[in-house]
Amino acid sequence: MAQGILIGITAGLVSAFISVFPLPLYIVGFGWGPGAALAGALSGALLLLSASGPLAASAYLALFALPATIIVWLLRPQGAPRTSPDDLSPAAPPIDDRRAAGLRAGHVLGLVTLLGGAVAALAVFALGSDLESYRGAIRGWLDEGMASDLEQLTGKALSGPDRDELANITTLTFPTVAALTWMLATLSCAFLAALIARAMRLLQGAWPDFAEMDLHPLMPLAFGAALAALFLPDLGGIIGGGFASAMLAGHVLLGLAMAHGATRGLSQRAFILVAVYLGILLLGRIGFFIVAIFAVAEPLLGLRESARRRRLGRGPI
Repeated sequence: MAQGILIGITAGLVSAFISVFPLPLYIVGFGWGPGAALAGALSGALLLLSASGPLAASAYLALFALPATIIVWLLRPQGAPRTSPDDLSPAAPPIDDRRAAGLRAGHVLGLVTLLGGAVAALAVFALGSDLESYRGAIRGWLDEGMASDLEQLTGKALSGPDRDELANITTLTFPTVAALTWMLATLSCAFLAALIARAMRLLQGAWPDFAEMDLHPLMPLAFGAALAALFLPDLGGIIGGGFASAMLAGHVLLGLAMAHGATRGLSQRAFILVAVYLGILLLGRIGFFIVAIFAVAEPLLGLRESARRRRLGRGPI
């Protein structure tokens, strides 16, 4: 009796967790390969199809399950999988080293960046097909819930102009929040699952050296196009803001990884990295753009290559 209750509680928790983050797919994928993750994705989609209909199943596949399968395929070390936590037999040598794995991690970052912009666009179109209907949906959502919550929090009623200003701000920032939330959830799931799989001895081989990440050479052009899209009329500018935010976040993460790689071997490394992070906190948006510009310019500067040569004792380029 007690055992059945515990199993039921555990199953309920897992079910609730799967509805938000596909963590089990990542754990299974890192432990047993992308084929296992794909099988889990399809079974989850079939369950949602029978329980909630094709829209829920399609959203699950597009937003969570298929990205999880692709990310596992790109990130998972290229060694022989362990079939159980007790299998401690020697693994096959990795096909590629940590630097090559780091390059694959750059592909993951690029994929998550582009999908983050797509999620923002889908979120906007889910609320309205044009600017007026989108703005109306935002205003209705604020009037029904968020405004009253703010009034309870501040202890005073929001005036008409205050509600209009809040609606305008939310209209502009909603795609950014949607994109960054999805990106954060996806990357957090992937790396948490990798830690769990390693702790269970299901993951082995060369883990990516994230300081060696690189985005596709065309990504800076896509970033520029997203920034230019901010000036489009109607919903084009709103959607462009979502893509621009996702692109900025991706380049900031790349810039931080590059900073870690470029400072290897320097005695002042800790001081430089602390200064970088403090600068971002103090400068805010400007700091993010500076780090993103560094990510775009680093291949021309060659700082990471100089760091690699220092470690090999060849001196700077």
